[in-house]
Amino acid sequence: MIDANVPYLTRYKIVHEAISTATKLDRLVIVSINGKKAMRYEHFRLPIPKFVEFLRTWGEAGVVKTKTKTATKLTSKGSSCMFVGYAGFHAGDCYRMWEPERNYIYITRDVLWLKRMYFNKQLPSHQE
Repeated sequence: MIDANVPYLTRYKIVHEAISTATKLDRLVIVSINGKKAMRYEHFRLPIPKFVEFLRTWGEAGVVKTKTKTATKLTSKGSSCMFVGYAGFHAGDCYRMWEPERNYIYITRDVLWLKRMYFNKQLPSHQE
């Protein structure tokens, strides 16, 4: 969360998402058990998850499509969100996106990636 520039008090809202994603990614690390090198998924004879082909950086910014068929033309068509994980029991390109304004998690694959982190890096303030 430090590398994603998440403000200190905001971290408490999404710490469970960070831990869940870190656990999923930790199982992808190649380890040696009884002389055999493989991912933990392979050691325990589990299928490799579908999201492996669609890895993203935790904390990356994206715009999630929120427009419905009945929405008027002047309403907002998307929400700026932060990537916080991979959706379980969905296709590999289905992401968990957190919208801080409403504190809501979208599970979607309709994401326009902004190729930057959601929170900007805070520069240290110099007090004189």
